[in-house]
Amino acid sequence: MSLERAAEQVDVSKKSLDDYLAQLRAGRRFGYDFNANKDKKVGDLRRFVKEKLDKLGAMKRESKSGKNGKSKAAPTTTAKLQSQHK
Repeated sequence: MSLERAAEQVDVSKKSLDDYLAQLRAGRRFGYDFNANKDKKVGDLRRFVKEKLDKLGAMKRESKSGKNGKSKAAPTTTAKLQSQHK
């Protein structure tokens, strides 16, 4: 069944149904306990997914920089030369 047809069947816009599907998929990927939260609204799932995405984004930003916030980029040629002559 197409997304358009499914949206008609449940009387929800195609855009909303597509968003719900994306939230469900993300919830499954991040380990949302659908059975324990079956009485909750979609907003609870959205909050859970947002928290996981925010945490994932923070972890990615952390991995791109050192603990002191400086880049882990390779030292410049000048820095390499200076370290060799010490």
